[in-house]
Amino acid sequence: MTLKRFGYIRYADDFIVLSETESEARRAFEEAGHFLTRRLRLKLNADANVRNVNEGFEFLGITFRGMDRTLSEKKKEEIRERIAQAIVFHEGASLKGLFDTLAGIERYYGQCISQQVLEELDEWVIDCLKDRLDEAYGSGLVRTKADAAALLRGIPFLSQKHSLYARRAEHEIVAHCRKRRRRCNNVLTEPLRDPVRKKKRQYQKLESEGFELLVTTPGVFLGKTKKGVTVMKGGVKKYEAPLLNLKNITVLADGVTLSSSVIRHCAEQDVPIFFMNFDGQPYARLAAYDAPSAAIGLAQLRAFENGKAMVVARSVVAGKIRNQANLVKYWHKYRKHCDEDYANSFSERIGLISQLAKEAHTVEAPDIETLRGRLLSIEGRASSAYWELVEKLLNDDIEFEGRVRKGATDLVNSVLNYGYGILYSRVWQAVSAAGLNPHISYLHTEQPGKPTLVFDMVEEFRQQAVDRAVFPLITKGEELKIEKGMLETETRRRVAERVLERLNTVETFRGSETRLSFIIRNQSTALADYLTGKSTEYRPYCAKW
Repeated sequence: MTLKRFGYIRYADDFIVLSETESEARRAFEEAGHFLTRRLRLKLNADANVRNVNEGFEFLGITFRGMDRTLSEKKKEEIRERIAQAIVFHEGASLKGLFDTLAGIERYYGQCISQQVLEELDEWVIDCLKDRLDEAYGSGLVRTKADAAALLRGIPFLSQKHSLYARRAEHEIVAHCRKRRRRCNNVLTEPLRDPVRKKKRQYQKLESEGFELLVTTPGVFLGKTKKGVTVMKGGVKKYEAPLLNLKNITVLADGVTLSSSVIRHCAEQDVPIFFMNFDGQPYARLAAYDAPSAAIGLAQLRAFENGKAMVVARSVVAGKIRNQANLVKYWHKYRKHCDEDYANSFSERIGLISQLAKEAHTVEAPDIETLRGRLLSIEGRASSAYWELVEKLLNDDIEFEGRVRKGATDLVNSVLNYGYGILYSRVWQAVSAAGLNPHISYLHTEQPGKPTLVFDMVEEFRQQAVDRAVFPLITKGEELKIEKGMLETETRRRVAERVLERLNTVETFRGSETRLSFIIRNQSTALADYLTGKSTEYRPYCAKW
């Protein structure tokens, strides 16, 4: 065939002939048939035929269609079966059989099929390992987390994605099995045994359901009717938010348009409209025109001279650390009998966190700059202990190697940053509503164009407004996805809903029941009152546990 200038590829008794035209292909088909019959006394298979490359054909288990290549369903099933059979656990065993099988698959198919197909096979490997390792835990062949991790170390994944994040996949497999064996149920949700209190919470939650309009669909139009704010897509009404209880509108999608009637109604009724980008950072806010109060602004500046700036800075850091302590105590209350790793780490670190909260409240310095440095050092040590406990909390659910603020590409930090972005927008609204200048701050150094007072006020609420809201999404196994360092749309929606739900939760605060969003506003007002002399102290928000 090659002498007759046909493209000819053979492997054992399988071969294909390639040509530029259909007529040439049919001539080659006939000549191949004659040659096999007359010279070799063989014949072509019954399914041998002439096909256009764009219609697709199968060769050696690979389906070719145009420029695309993938595995046939039959070949995929064969490979899956080989992988499943290669995973064998017995006393003193390793996964060498699986490793050799994957290495063989990679040598044969790794360079000729797409990364998408290889990723699918890697997901099958992970699922099989979860099932088999879970059985090994149950039978006692694998007893500890360290034993499981040692078995899985170095899996030669097929795809670039899973090879790059191999450690994360190994952790996911071990965490899945340990979680199955753990006997804690609903460990991050406080049980309500009092039926009256439970019913009251249900009514409060029902009331708050109309507070937030969350827009997550790109390209929709927001209009206003007599009854509510409507969300339209292609001229069809998708949803209507009643005006009666509407408190906030948050836009998370691109290409959203608003009518001037919506903007006017929101301005008149003090309903802010927040706009956020893909990583949760607020980039705009529509609200009624509200300039900072001159009197409060002067009081903010005088605070650097009369000592109040130092009081506020201490209070912010002490409040943040106490909220960190109270949140880890809350988790410990439900984990102490079923999570030995967390309980032991808690015992080692809670004393340090509590001591640092006291230290932040009493630390002295000759000037605000020196005090800032000392407070940030205290806050850094407390946060280090806090995030170590968070790592223990999430250890059986997801890999978390520590807090990353800017440029995070892992799921946990991306979820946290997204939630904090929502919190930033609400705190900024509260600071503006209180008449404070958001650019005059006490803990954070002023930065041109940055609302550094918002950064100060956010510190009190991070743990209770965001961490407490989003970590149960992970520990309860809800599907959260990140792709190329960005949260997927559905994940962003879930995180936003959970944080907004938490912000509208009712708490007992200084003797009265108040929603957390109102507490945020009250704290901004309390700061303004303290700076202007209407009150004699500023007390930070501190949640109960």
